[in-house]
Order: sequence, then structure tokens, then C-alpha cells
Amino acid sequence: MKLLLIDGHGLAFRSYFAMIRNPLFNSRGENTSAEFGFLRTLLQLKRDEEPEAILVCFDPKGKTFRHEMEPAYKANRPKMPDDLRSSIERLRRFLNMAGFPQLSREGYEADDLLASVSRKAEQEGWEVRLFSADKDLCQLASDSIRILKPASGKKPARCLGPEEVEEDFGVLPALLLDYLSLIGDSSDNIEGVKGLGPKGALKLLKEHGGLDAVLDSAEQASSPALRTKLLEGRENALHARELIRLRDDLEVDSPGEWILEGGNPEETRGWLQDRDFHSLVPEFLGEEAPTSGEVDYSIIQSREALADLVQSLREVGCFALDTETTDLDPMKAQLVGISFSFEEGRAFYLPLDGDAGNECLSLDSAREILCELLSDDKLVKIGQNIKYDSQVLVNNGIPVSGPVEDTMLMSYCLDSSRRSHGLDALARDHLSHEMIPWSSLFEKGDREKDIRKVPLGRLAEYAAEDADFTFRLWLNLASSMKEDPDAEKLYRELELPLLPILSQMERQGIALDLPHLQALSERMEEEIQATQTRIHEQAGREFSIGSPKQLSSILFEELNLPTGRRTKTGFSTDEEVLRKLSEEHEIATEVLRWRELSKLKGTYVDTLPLQVNEQTSRVHTRFNQAVASTGRLSSSDPNLQNIPIRSELGKEIRRAFIAEEGLRLLSMDYSQVELRILAHLCGDEALMKAFREDRDIHRWTSSRILGKEESEVSREERDRAKVVNYGVLYGMGARGMAQRLGIGVEEAQSFIDEYFSAFPAILSWKEELLQRARIEKSVTTLLGRRRPLPEIQSSNGRIRSFAERAAINSPIQGSAADMIKVAMLRVQEVLASTPSDCHLLLQVHDELLFELPPEQIPELSPLLKQAMEEVYPLDLPLLVQCGEGHNWLEAH
Repeated sequence: MKLLLIDGHGLAFRSYFAMIRNPLFNSRGENTSAEFGFLRTLLQLKRDEEPEAILVCFDPKGKTFRHEMEPAYKANRPKMPDDLRSSIERLRRFLNMAGFPQLSREGYEADDLLASVSRKAEQEGWEVRLFSADKDLCQLASDSIRILKPASGKKPARCLGPEEVEEDFGVLPALLLDYLSLIGDSSDNIEGVKGLGPKGALKLLKEHGGLDAVLDSAEQASSPALRTKLLEGRENALHARELIRLRDDLEVDSPGEWILEGGNPEETRGWLQDRDFHSLVPEFLGEEAPTSGEVDYSIIQSREALADLVQSLREVGCFALDTETTDLDPMKAQLVGISFSFEEGRAFYLPLDGDAGNECLSLDSAREILCELLSDDKLVKIGQNIKYDSQVLVNNGIPVSGPVEDTMLMSYCLDSSRRSHGLDALARDHLSHEMIPWSSLFEKGDREKDIRKVPLGRLAEYAAEDADFTFRLWLNLASSMKEDPDAEKLYRELELPLLPILSQMERQGIALDLPHLQALSERMEEEIQATQTRIHEQAGREFSIGSPKQLSSILFEELNLPTGRRTKTGFSTDEEVLRKLSEEHEIATEVLRWRELSKLKGTYVDTLPLQVNEQTSRVHTRFNQAVASTGRLSSSDPNLQNIPIRSELGKEIRRAFIAEEGLRLLSMDYSQVELRILAHLCGDEALMKAFREDRDIHRWTSSRILGKEESEVSREERDRAKVVNYGVLYGMGARGMAQRLGIGVEEAQSFIDEYFSAFPAILSWKEELLQRARIEKSVTTLLGRRRPLPEIQSSNGRIRSFAERAAINSPIQGSAADMIKVAMLRVQEVLASTPSDCHLLLQVHDELLFELPPEQIPELSPLLKQAMEEVYPLDLPLLVQCGEGHNWLEAH
């Protein structure tokens, strides 16, 4: 018999903070991150462990006996966010509805209840699985009590018994209490022996056997310093032991009382639907997913069967397709098979390579039929991220043309703020269906994961399901779009027409100057080593600079620099902290430089040559439409959006992107497009006049704020105005501006106040926008892209502040993103109507980069510039700056 115990508060906390940067909200704008994560994990544990009994333990309201022993116990912990507190209360009500036993007791923590229940279950012969990340509970680990430790960061989930506890802490569970008492627990505000670290504590326990023996041997300590530590820390350690000790002797029921019984199905269903957790309803109620139904999936293994399928597809006129391939990079992927669907529950899989051997058609034998089908301009082809499928097919000699539909883009246009627009998430949320996981195609421990070796029947089921549910999703999302004309217009007139342009850009790629990158790598390595040497000299010893823990020890313990924010593992050493410390000690400046060098070298300089395609000798980045909630394109493999624009290293990396022999690169870059959009939105006449007169907008802004002539504005004053100008776009507050400018928060706030005093129209626009966003729970770009912001009404101040910043930023950055997408459509029209050998290669931020023969630049450049400047009728002109060169740096 197995008992599953769950640390309720611990699981709710983990679920809430795991989504803190991108919270989950229901249709009423309530934060449901903790609830959804909690229930998903509960179901997963129930499936994996298959327990006969389950008990969820919660902390009580108010203080416990430990607070009576030590008033400062856990006093350093921040107040629980209000929305998390509300979520825990709702979860407890739900567990009662759904029939899941729970327990809490006044005066005792959940840990004490978990310990008492575990010991009682162990005595009665039960096997116990205790789910918690709390290290204190590892004291309970035994042959029959195992601790299920959840995944954390890159660390996978684990099941801890005595051996694993010893591996993690250096002691067996029986000595863990003594070990923790010696080192203390900063997270609970428990002080152990001051100055004694984990290594020292383990050494003492190994020598003496237990806490009492360690403390009693203080007079015989190996050094005067250790003797002093133990003598002065004796009372702290003994007090810590009483605080950390688990109460495992509380009166609790036998595990038989926690055997699962059915709850109230109707109340359970109603609660889940009220929280918008429709995908969880079937499993909690023991139902089959309602949309799965009966399916008819077939394998096409002959030319005759393929011809019959093609005839059916032609008669219907529209169908979903999905490719099975060997690689996520379409330029490298080999085509393994194609699936098709033209009605719900019915799909066909055409294997073209792999484990089917002689049972399937060869690609060569099927290519002619597929070419005729997929190039037919009368047939609508539906895909989930169809850009990928079409590129794979083209690379395998099967061009795709004619009208297409893309369910990923439909979802993105309907709600750009969704956490995922992937097929699995969309099928779950819109159709209440769990897709077959890709990982399930392979045996456990299969590191190769070669899809060509998956048995044909299993692969066919997986592939056909993808096409089937892509078709179902299309029907579902098309219906939703009819109710949202703005989303449909955005989809039909912007995102969908952009697909072939992006596909062409990805296939075109861009050349690299490999010798330049090699030389740059060598120079950077020399500087990294020199910087590392200086850091070690300033620290007084060698250490791992890349280890936050070791760096923290050097900065705050050995060099005694002022500490900043505390994290779970110690004091923060992030960029913000190091910039402040650089005023105190040169080592912080050197560490920042070391990090920049190491990051750029590893991310770009050494990696870019490895990403050159062997067939084309060019780099082919992928442009992602459905990622950024503002509408901006992102790029990956390589990510060209994050190359620093102004730093010298960033410039040297841009220098590596070159034109082919005999060609030139042409850069067309919008000038201060977001500030121009701000001027248009707020209607500030003076700001628009300054743009029309082509003034230095930051110098002009500074002169307005300071009441000076523009000629009297210093470089420093101009730079401050620039930070404020762009800070307004991103909703930056006084704290953020103070960090950027290196000044006090009060001074930064004063500067912001002076800015809004000089530009009252901007302040009015900002306040009106926030007021409207709170009512509508969304904001919209000039081209009608809507960004839902239900979290703007969150009771959590941090989440609400983020939403308010997004509300200010999204109409500006989103409008700029939409405009450059329109620009890509317009310049493509220019290129199509003008005889030239010009190709659009890249779109990065507000810039388009072309490759063309130098003699064509005089004719094309003004045409492209005009097309870009006329994308939207702002109340002031858009301005595009042009440049050309052999490499990207010269052109920009």
C-alpha cells in the first residue's frame, strides 16, 4: 500500500512563482498560476505514483509553536502575495469538492503533520512518497519513506532515500538535523554556529558523530578560531536544533483514513470551468477527453492509394498537412513522411522514409503526385507553423504554392499574450485533447531519438493525429475570428502575407567572414584571460568567476563589499548589483567585462561558424512570428536581435556579416520610429514640430526640460534626456531610471516630473491609456493588434506594475513592429515590380538589410526608402536612414 503526501503550501508557492514572469489568468483577470500548476502536479503525481491514499498538508493561519520559541523565526520572509493567498484558499475548497483529503493543525506547520503521518504510515507497513522541496523533510528519508523532490531549474526531479540524502548533504538522514543546526538556515532566519560553513560542519560531524559531541569538544578544537566559533555558537546551535526538529509524534489518523473517495462531480466540474481549467476536467472526473472520439487513421503505402487520397483532397478543396522530419532546422531536415486530414477524426499518413522499409513509397516515386497537389492554386493548405513544413517540402523538391492557412498565426492574432501557440497547448485549451507526446515515440533511455526508427504504426498514429487536430483547430479558430474582425484583418492582411517573405529570407541566408570571426575569437580569448588574471589578483586568490556562489563569497565575505539583494542561494551578483559595486571596487567592473566577453564569444563569435550551412555556406536564421506579445519578430539559431548595437564588441560581430563577392549590403533603418509613434499618439504639437524640423530630438528634449538653448545643452544632459525619452516608451519608473543614469531615486523622480511638466500631453496620454486599459483589460496598436492584459487588475503589485508598463509600451512598440512588417510587404512589391537581383536578408528591430549588385543601389534605394516611409499615415513623417557597405557594420 502506498501513501502520497504533499506539502500543500510548498507546491502552491512553487506553482505561483514558476509563472511569476508570465502569469496565467482566467477570463476575469484573476491570477490562476498557483491553482493550475498545483492541480497539474497533483494529477501527474497521482498518475506516476498510483497511490491508494493521498493527503495534502497545509500550514495553519497564524503563528506556530516555533514562533513562541523564537519571535524572529521566518521574520525575514516577504509577505505572501494577496492573489497567492486567495489561490490557496480556493485550492483547499476545491480539494474538498474533488475528494482529496487534506490536513492542517493550529500551532503546527505542515512539515510536522507530514512527519507524523509519515512515521505512523511507516509503522503500519505503508510505503510513503512525500512530495516537497523542503530540505528539512529529508530527515524523514528511510527505506519506506522517500522524498519526491521536484525539478528546479536545470536539475531534474528526484526520489530521495537515505543514500541520495547523504549524496546531497554529506550526511545520512539521522544526522541531517545536527548538520542543519550547525550551519543554520537563513531562509527561516535560524542562526547556527556563526562562521561555520557546510564543509566545516561535515568535518566536525565526521570526527565526533553528532551535535552534542561536537559542542562538547569545543575546548579541544583544532584551531583557536574554531574553538571560539563553537563556544560562542553553542546556544545558537542548540536553539536551532529545537526549531528545525520535526514533530513526528502528533496524534494523526491511520493512512487508511486518507484513501481516495469520489468527491462531488458537479461541483468539481463547475469549479474547474469557472477557473477556465477546461483541460483538467476529464482527468479529475475520470472521463475520456470529449473531442478524441472515434478516429480513422490510415497509412498510404501505394501510388494507387495516394492517387485516391489526392482525388479526395481535390474534391474537398482544403486540407491540413503536417511533415515528419529528422531536424527542427528546415535547412537540415530530411523528410520522413507527410500526414493529411480533411475532416474531423480522419487522417492519412504517407511514409516516405524510415522503419517502414519496402512497405512505403519512396520520395522519388511520390514527388510528382505531391508536386501537383501542393502547387495547385485552387487548394487551401492548412498547417500549424506551415512555414516550416513548406520549407522542408521545397528543400525536398516539392514546392508549396497557392492559398495557405496557419493555426499558429490564427491563435497569435487572436491572443498574442498566450503562453504557447504550439499544437499541444492549443489542442488542450481549445479542444480539451491531450496530444500524443513526441517523447513517447522512443524507448526510455534512447538518446538518439531517430524518428526514422520509430515503428510505422506508432509513427503513423502520432503523425495523423497532428494533421487531424490541426484541421480541427482551424475550424475552431476560424469561428473565433469571425467574432473578432480586427484579429482576422491582422491575420489576413499582415501576418499571413508575410509568411512567404520570411520563408524566402530564411532560405536566402547571409554570408559570414569566417577569418574575421576566428581572429576576433583569438583576441577576445586573450582579453578574457587577461581580465580573469586581474580579477584573481584583486580577489587575492583564484576562483570560478562564472560561479555566482563563489563570486558572492569573494565580494561580500572576503572583500567585505556592501551586499545588495538576497536570493535563495545568497547575495545577488547580477548586473545591477555589480554596476553599483563598480563604484566601490574595480573588481566589479572587471567581472562585468569578463561576463560580456565570455557571453558574446560563446553566443556569437565561436558559435556562428558552427551554424554555417554546408550546402549554402551561409547562415540561415529562423524568424518567429508567434513569440513576442507585442507583435515583434524574433529570430533564433542564431538570434540576431540580441547582438549589442552600440558596444564595440557588438560592432565587431556585425562586421562578420558580409555580402557575397561582387555584391553589397544595403541597410534601411527607421529613425526613432517609436518616439515618432509616441508623438502621434499623444498629439504633442511641439514634439511633432521638432521631428518635422529634423532636430536632434534628445538635445531638443533636454533644452525644453532645463529651459536652455539647444546649443547650451551638454552631452551628459542630452544623454539623460535620451534615457527619459525611451524610458517613457517602456513605462520606466524612477527606480529603473536611477539605475540607468547612476543617480538617486529622488533625483530620477524629479527629472521624470520635469519631463512630464514640459510635455503634459504625454502625461495625459499615459494616464488615459492606463485608465482605458484597466477597463478593457487590453491595449491596441495603430494597426489593430490587441494585447490582452487581464493582469492589470491583479492584487499583486509586482504583476500589476508589469502589466501597466506593458500597457504603455505595447501600443508603441507593437505599432512599430506592425509597421516594419507592412514595410516588408511593400518593399517586396517594389522588388517584384522592378527588375533587380536584390534580396531581403534580415529584419532586426527597425532595420531591413538587403543584398544586391552595387550598380542597382542608386535606382532601388530611393524606391525602397519611399515604400518604407509611406507604410502608415502618421501626423508626422517617418524617416528611413540608408547605408551601404561590404559588411553589416559599414551598411548600418
